[in-house]
Amino acid sequence: MQKNKFEGVAKIISFNRHWYALGLLGLVISGVGFFLLPNQFHYIALAIFSVILFVNLASILASYWIFDRSNLYDFSRWNGFDFQQILNLHAGYNEIIPAIIKSFPEATTISADFYQAKNHTEKSIAKARELFPNKDQSVAPNSLPFPDQHFDCVLLFMSAHEIRDHQERHLFFSEIRRVMKNNGTLILTEHFRDFANFFAFNFGAFHFYPKKTWHRHLEESGLQIKKRNKITPFINEYIIIKP
Repeated sequence: MQKNKFEGVAKIISFNRHWYALGLLGLVISGVGFFLLPNQFHYIALAIFSVILFVNLASILASYWIFDRSNLYDFSRWNGFDFQQILNLHAGYNEIIPAIIKSFPEATTISADFYQAKNHTEKSIAKARELFPNKDQSVAPNSLPFPDQHFDCVLLFMSAHEIRDHQERHLFFSEIRRVMKNNGTLILTEHFRDFANFFAFNFGAFHFYPKKTWHRHLEESGLQIKKRNKITPFINEYIIIKP
């Protein structure tokens, strides 16, 4: 997937450069303040500088671990499956299609973009779409334009959390279940809103959802968790079936 060992983290910084620019500005202001403010304020300026530095370095190092050093894009772990009809649902940035084709060259794969600019307002996704435009079919999360029981595999790779509305997510998973064949597989890959992601991404972890949120959506949609893989401390992958 990556052409060099820093490509993944470089993309993350590029997509979120507005936040990293604010962080850099905070470092400059607190650093200058350390030298210009009276001595009694030096500890405050140093504390602010240290916190900002930690927050930015933690997210960069975690992103490097996830996107450049882990097996996140190595789909050989799915070799036991014989998928013939694959639906890859993404939120505007289709990064995994080369790995899908490599792992399942005989399968028919359809990629569909469920990003709706009116409802999904995350700036990093807008920037990713700008830098890496795609021509995939645009679909509404609550009304997928595919026949009932058509796909034996649906992929949701680091994208479902972009649907911020609870009811829309519920309808989305119901639609996914509808287009899955009986005994079909949904592979859901996500960050959780948990300690590891708070440590790495601080307040950015609020953009993710707790484990119980995903479990509730799957249960309400009649989908069943078969297996959970841990890909680094920050990423979870669920193998989910339609009974």
